[in-house]
Amino acid sequence: MAFIENPSKLPLVDHIDGNKQNNRVENLRFATKSQNQANSKLYSTSTTGIKGVTWHKQNKKFYAQIKINSKQYHLGYYDSKEEAGFVFEYFSLMLFKEFAKLTRKFNKYYSKDLFEKIKKLIKHHNF
Repeated sequence: MAFIENPSKLPLVDHIDGNKQNNRVENLRFATKSQNQANSKLYSTSTTGIKGVTWHKQNKKFYAQIKINSKQYHLGYYDSKEEAGFVFEYFSLMLFKEFAKLTRKFNKYYSKDLFEKIKKLIKHHNF
């Protein structure tokens, strides 16, 4: 903390590459809790293998959600985990910008219908 400026008085130090052992100054930046979590790796307990996506037993669909300032936001139900992954990554990039840890392997699942759903979610959640 003594070697990097923190003009915005953000509470956490984030490791850009996700490696907590890499404490080189150029790998560190200050962040909010939400930004720091956006830059986290996939939890080992993930059942889908996709960050922000879980299986919803009752609906028999994949569920996308994102957490901002300790509040969960529902991003919808999807037929495939890849579509849900695309939506999660879209919102993660939109909300967390350079802090978003993305795979970008879901871009091929983009569709006009999916983008219409995203636009409704943006309006619904006032993002």
